[in-house]
Amino acid sequence: MFKKEKRKSWRSVQSPFIFNLARHLEARSRYVDERVVEDEVEYDKIFKDIENLRADLKRSTDTIAVEDHGAGSRVFKGSSRKVSKIAKHVLQSERVAKSLWKVLRFWGMHLEEKGNIKLSVLEMGTSLGVTTAYLSAAGCDVETWEGCQNTADVARNNWIKLGLDKQIDSKVGKFDELLKSTKGGWDMVFLDGHHDGGATLRYVEELKSKLSTGGCVLVDDVVWSKGMKTAWRELLDDSYWNVTVRWRGKGWLFHIDGAVEQHIALSCVFKF
Repeated sequence: MFKKEKRKSWRSVQSPFIFNLARHLEARSRYVDERVVEDEVEYDKIFKDIENLRADLKRSTDTIAVEDHGAGSRVFKGSSRKVSKIAKHVLQSERVAKSLWKVLRFWGMHLEEKGNIKLSVLEMGTSLGVTTAYLSAAGCDVETWEGCQNTADVARNNWIKLGLDKQIDSKVGKFDELLKSTKGGWDMVFLDGHHDGGATLRYVEELKSKLSTGGCVLVDDVVWSKGMKTAWRELLDDSYWNVTVRWRGKGWLFHIDGAVEQHIALSCVFKF
């Protein structure tokens, strides 16, 4: 536990905003917005297609040369990496990806009610594109960044197999350079690359001016290393992010006008 955080289950959260976030992340279907549950049934085929693709990637015999601009890997040595090992050790789990889909679908419905506006999402760290596919299936406008061209090419081929390639805007380059060259306007940014404390703080600071009003950042692996833990503590102390939620090793950052400052470590109900 971090000093500022209070551990809570999704049931005990009193803030309506965080409660809606928490229940779509952790609750069983009967507690989730019924429209999201209906969509989950409707989208069952695409979910199965994505998971079949994941299974194929885990069986792949392909090897790619990876250009790693991040904090390195605890799994891989050298630049030559088996696609099967990337699929087994790097990708977000089905459980996490489906939870993100539920949250984005819920938020997207509320935006659509205001005038058929789509959620805009940036994923910083494409990898093989499996999580990207879930974000796109939520009906979002998805932009995704990857530092390695070979990895991005594999992801693009995966989206073609799923019929999602026309819905995803993929860019290759270093995050610092890409951030400086864009105006932003995203409703959510999923920072799922680099995993270095100093770089994370730098990216999040830059993203403050790139988010849409009410937009948020989701930082992966906030307890992955000493450096990432230190970065998360600094983010908790940054008064700009007045609402934070730590969930399954990830940290949500929100700047909500008029909200009471609160920092929650969400108790997880289900095992992966």
